[in-house]
Amino acid sequence: MLRTFIITLIAIPHFLFAQNNTQIEMYINQYKDIAIDEMNKFGIPASITLAQGIHESAAGTSKLALNSNNHFGIKCHKDWEGPGYKHDDDAPKECFRVYNDPNESFKDHSQFLLGRAWYKPLFSLDKTDYKGWSIGLKKAGYATNPKYAEVLIGLIDRYQLHQFDVDSTNPQTKETDIAGLENPSSIDITNNCGQKIFINNCITVIYNGDIPIEDLCKCENISVAQLYLFNDVDTRYSFKKGETVYLTPKKTTCEYPEFFPSTETTYRDVAQRFGLQLSALLRYNDADKKDVINANQKVRLKQTNETSKNSTAYHTVTKGDTLYGIAAKYNLDISQLRSLNNLDNSGLDIGQRLKVK
Repeated sequence: MLRTFIITLIAIPHFLFAQNNTQIEMYINQYKDIAIDEMNKFGIPASITLAQGIHESAAGTSKLALNSNNHFGIKCHKDWEGPGYKHDDDAPKECFRVYNDPNESFKDHSQFLLGRAWYKPLFSLDKTDYKGWSIGLKKAGYATNPKYAEVLIGLIDRYQLHQFDVDSTNPQTKETDIAGLENPSSIDITNNCGQKIFINNCITVIYNGDIPIEDLCKCENISVAQLYLFNDVDTRYSFKKGETVYLTPKKTTCEYPEFFPSTETTYRDVAQRFGLQLSALLRYNDADKKDVINANQKVRLKQTNETSKNSTAYHTVTKGDTLYGIAAKYNLDISQLRSLNNLDNSGLDIGQRLKVK
C-alpha cells in the first residue's frame, strides 16, 4: 500500500529530509488535537496516528494529501461509498478515498482500524505502548514497507509524539480497573446516559433503558455501528435495561485464567462479563458463538498451550497474492479457502487476513 522509503540509522524515512522540521512541527501542531480526541474515543495512541499521518502524507505535502485530503493512504476498498482518487501505488491507478477535509481522514483512520478484525488485537494494547502498536500495524499488514514499524517508532521518538499519549479525560483508569462484574468500580460520572464502570480496563455503562441506544451513542460521541461492534452484536440486537454496554473496545485477555459458570450461559455473556472480545474467547475454547456453555463447564479466559494447538491460522495478503496461490500454499482447495472466509467473487485486498486453518 505504501511506497518503500530509505531508512536512516534512527529509522527516519528519507522523505523527511526533504521536509524541514518546521513543516513537520506545523503538521503536528495542526493535527495533534484531533489525534488526541480520536485516542480518547477509541484507544488508538495519538502518537501512532500522528506518525502515520506524517509518514503517509509527507507531513501534509504529498500529492495524495493535497488532492484528496487522504493523510493515511487508505484505499477505497469495496466498503467505501464515497468518491475516489486514482493514484499509482502498488499498482497503477489505484483508488484512494477522498475526504472533504483532513479531519475526516483522521476520523476515518480510526474507523478503518476499528472495522477490520485483523487490527482488533491492537486495541488490547495500552495507548501508551506505541512500540507495540507500531509492530502490530506492520504485522497486521497495514503497509508493505518491511521497515514500517521502525519508521513509526523513529518518528515518535524524534518528535516526542508520545507526549500526546495521555488520556486527560481519565487519569485514574489503572486504579479503578476491574476484571469482572462482582465488584464493579463506579466512575464519578453521572448523567442520564447511565452509570459508568470499568471492566477489564474498558469503559462501560449500565444501560438504564430510559433513552434510545442512538441517543446513548450521541451522549458518548461514538457511532451506533461502533457500539454494536464493541459489544459483539449486530444491529438487530436490542439492549435491555440493566445490561452492561461497552463504550470502548474489549480486550483479548484478562487477569483470570478460567471461569466456571454456575448456570447455563453463552460465550457472549462470558465475554461481556469479563471484558473480553468474543472472537478471542471462542478461539481460546475452540468454540462457536452459537455453542451453549453448561453449568460448571470450564471456560478458558486466556491463551494456553492447550488452546494454541487449536488456534486459527491466518495468511495476510501481500502484493501478487491470488486465491489459487494461497490455497496451494496451505494445501487447500479454492472452494475451502472461500468457505473458510465467506469470500465472494471480488478480489483480495493487500493487508486482508484470510483463515487458512
